[in-house]
Amino acid sequence: MSAKRPLETHDDDRDPIDRVIQMAETVHKELGPGLSESTYRNAVCVLLKEEHIKYTAEQVIVVTFRGEFVGQLRADIVVDGSLVVELKCVARIADQHVAQTRAYMRRIVCEKREVCGVVLNFGPVSALEVRKI
Repeated sequence: MSAKRPLETHDDDRDPIDRVIQMAETVHKELGPGLSESTYRNAVCVLLKEEHIKYTAEQVIVVTFRGEFVGQLRADIVVDGSLVVELKCVARIADQHVAQTRAYMRRIVCEKREVCGVVLNFGPVSALEVRKI
């Protein structure tokens, strides 16, 4: 799924990560805790689409070793080719979640700007947990 307008050309002057975090907070507030990761992903994608922000859900990232395909990763959401959004529904964001997001970031090529990331945890607590990378 993709929408048309690039993130950096939107009328909103906020940092792209902060805009996505605000969208996730809206989703968390409206849906509450306890749902599946895919449900939260789909809801965040609804808001990205409403804002005409370019994104790809479940983007496949190829992993090679010495020029040979050895596997693939699947990023939850990649916004405008340069922001990896990793969603979790766990008690707390752990170092392994940050490492996973960094692995995605290293393998995404964006000629326009540096790739950044954020882990968003829709876990069992009332507030969204956020870790910017």
